[in-house]
Amino acid sequence: MGDPTITCPKCHHDIPLTESLAAPLLEATRQDFELRIADKDRDIAGREEVLRNQQAALEKARAEVDQQVFDKLQSERKRIAGEEAEKAKRLAAADLEQKDKELADLALRYDLTVPLARVVSSTGWDRFQGVTLSHGVEE
Repeated sequence: MGDPTITCPKCHHDIPLTESLAAPLLEATRQDFELRIADKDRDIAGREEVLRNQQAALEKARAEVDQQVFDKLQSERKRIAGEEAEKAKRLAAADLEQKDKELADLALRYDLTVPLARVVSSTGWDRFQGVTLSHGVEE
């Protein structure tokens, strides 16, 4: 196989390419490809920068969402704990009131004496206003 050839666009004649004829064509082609590669490198670098910026924005947004979820979770926990504490207080108060009523009923039913009245008074269960516990027995 001999020297490479090019075909004339007008006469369609094959012209052999010697080194002296091919050198300027090769140099022009090399420069053209180097420019194309440099353009592609700049394009890729620009895309990479855009991707890095998008990734940073995504990470920031994710961190913000995580913080919002954490804050919401904390506030919900506090709200639920408050509601449960209030519920427990209400239940305890209702239970205490029921026990107070039962104690008053028992005191009336069995005509309890003064010593029980002192116990009731000393424990703070003397809220039985109008309920007589001694029925005439003196302290």
